[in-house]
Amino acid sequence: MFISFITSLPIAYYFLGAENSWRLVALAPIFSLLLTFVFWRNKAR
Repeated sequence: MFISFITSLPIAYYFLGAENSWRLVALAPIFSLLLTFVFWRNKAR
């Protein structure tokens, strides 16, 4: 999962400059990392 996050960062950076709805693609790595953290915290309880 971490390797996937790191390799998707350049793609997210590319789409960050987009002027349309593709800009939301840049949030995908952050969103997946946030979901991983939430599920990890729920499992740890």
